[in-house]
Amino acid sequence: MASGNGRFLGVFFGTLAVLLVVGGGLAWAITHTGMVEVDIQAKAPGGCSVSGLRIPAALGHLALMFIPGTVFDQACEEVGRWSPLMSEACRQLSDCPDFTLVEVISSDEQVTIRKQGKNLIIDVDSDREIVHVTLPLSMVRAFAKRFEGSRSFLF
Repeated sequence: MASGNGRFLGVFFGTLAVLLVVGGGLAWAITHTGMVEVDIQAKAPGGCSVSGLRIPAALGHLALMFIPGTVFDQACEEVGRWSPLMSEACRQLSDCPDFTLVEVISSDEQVTIRKQGKNLIIDVDSDREIVHVTLPLSMVRAFAKRFEGSRSFLF
């Protein structure tokens, strides 16, 4: 009977340790890479609204590992030469104080792109919808590095 209890406690505490390590790793990844946030509010009837979509950017970094290089081939021809510039701009933006990069106001829409903390925040208010997207700069930089063909695109 005692050996059965000892085995149960061993399995229980082993499982608990694994869950704590996985949870800690996930918490670190989210803290380190940030969250991609998307909110869309449709103004027109029948429009699509998305509210509160939050995805750890670490999943985006992970997904980059599994996307075949052939997917990026055509885009690399168009974007590839600019990717070193995009990568360096993201690195430099991370160290800058918060500011508004772009603000466009027209009769039918308003678009704002700003740097806040370690994120790019894109807000669009048009006749059809209101869109709010938060992209961690680390995610944008990882995509830029992927276009360069670099294998060090994870963080």
